Amino acid sequence: MGLPPVSQTWTYSLNNSYVYVSVIGATGALMFLAAGSGGFLPSTMGYTVKGSSNGTTGAMDGTNRITSASTWGTRANSSASPISWIVLTDGAGVDWCFAFNSASDDIVRLSHSPGGNYVAATTPTNQPTATDECFDAASGTWVNTTTSANRVFQLFGSSDKKMFRFATYRSSALASWIKGEKFTSALVSPATFSLAVGGGAVGAVKSYYNATTFITAVTVAYSATAVGDLCRVHANGADGNAQATLGGEVPGGAVGNLSGTFGGFSAEAPALQGGSGELLFQAQMGSKTAGADGKLGTVFDQWYALTNSNTVPVLGDTFGSLQFFAVSTGGGIIVPWDGATSPQVA
Repeated sequence: MGLPPVSQTWTYSLNNSYVYVSVIGATGALMFLAAGSGGFLPSTMGYTVKGSSNGTTGAMDGTNRITSASTWGTRANSSASPISWIVLTDGAGVDWCFAFNSASDDIVRLSHSPGGNYVAATTPTNQPTATDECFDAASGTWVNTTTSANRVFQLFGSSDKKMFRFATYRSSALASWIKGEKFTSALVSPATFSLAVGGGAVGAVKSYYNATTFITAVTVAYSATAVGDLCRVHANGADGNAQATLGGEVPGGAVGNLSGTFGGFSAEAPALQGGSGELLFQAQMGSKTAGADGKLGTVFDQWYALTNSNTVPVLGDTFGSLQFFAVSTGGGIIVPWDGATSPQVA
């Protein structure tokens, strides 16, 4: 396999193990590790804490009240009830809101405000609001609902504070792949990206894994305008075989053919590349919607292995000298690794 150049400078927090006690405890452990006081995003990566709530006290006052895993413990399936929440501002000025507004203990509601406009609700322990909030749907489980076995968390952040990625594993299986990050737009005039709510331009996308498919969402608050037509872009691509409803993470920008098949290669390790391994393709986003079809943009430092098997490479595989890591089985997500640490997935 030829190894591609890495465009971003990445920082890692790897092989963080949670010894299972409860599902809500696992979610709390991830959120404290990622966003809590002393956590990866605010302390290691330098994201600004805009405000928070531990379910008892909340304010948009720059205070991080997620001081332990247990303080991420107040959940409600409502935006109008006390919950644990935190808002972090990234290096692009985008606010990312993590809120324990969900129907079960394993899900965190992730949304963002491109304009950095989150304010506290009238009752500050309730979910914050933003005039330009981008949110399409709940992301599915973050830690797996099974009430047994340890979890392992892998965290990634870019040096410009504009990209974060979380991978959670249980028993050598991927439980979730959560991302909030920038991307490179590929639109050419007259096509434009614009916010359907609040005006402005696209600043970020979120991605997740819902136990079946890998989702990249340019959320329903965004509109991709092409020749006067609006496209609400919700990408829905399966592991290594990107099948999209409106768009997806696609190998080589093959928006018109999202099958993920070889498309004519006679071998998994092509002769023109020395027969030495699968080819890697940059993850990209595309839309098939009539009047708004084409390539939406390119994802940074995430690749596909285009293979003839849904089981190659295997989750946890590394490439080079621990330089790249297969987040999932089947080659659907390959990302940079730290070059030193052997991955733990159970």
